[in-house]
Amino acid sequence: MIKSIYADADNSIYEKTGSMNAGIDSILELQKVSSSAGIFTSRILIKFPLEAISSSVAAGNINEPKFYLNLYQTETEEVPIEYKLIAYPVSQSWTTGTGRKLDPVSLNKFDKQGSSWIYRNKQHPETAYLASKDIQWTSRSLHADSNMLYSSTTGGGTWYKDYYGTQSFDHESADIRMDVT
Repeated sequence: MIKSIYADADNSIYEKTGSMNAGIDSILELQKVSSSAGIFTSRILIKFPLEAISSSVAAGNINEPKFYLNLYQTETEEVPIEYKLIAYPVSQSWTTGTGRKLDPVSLNKFDKQGSSWIYRNKQHPETAYLASKDIQWTSRSLHADSNMLYSSTTGGGTWYKDYYGTQSFDHESADIRMDVT
């Protein structure tokens, strides 16, 4: 049997800006930008309603399930010929952001509420950081064994490093169908 599970929440978060998010944007953006200031990436956070599936697997109603993450490209620019994507399960709760990437800053609330590179949940919109309400990610963005480059910006998510899905691309479409079982 094939069952589609749609996301409850999603968000694009950006290392370069730290507090920016595009949580209500219709497009999830995955990018890597190189500039004189360093190499900066974005990440995609996706939350799925898995409680019913987990209960069914635990009860033995679903045997040997397979799970695939399906995402489709749009507005693709400057994609490398060869690259690899890795998906990790996030180990801390987060809230979707409230911004749209291309809205004018005066209209955009991307730095005011929700998750971003720095925050898992920013709840106090009028201050840069309020310790009693704003919840930050508890670690740097990559685990210790990673060989990927990143800036010194703390954040970007905290996840279980021993569980992940990967997909490699070599001269092919950037559509994602990744086994995340």
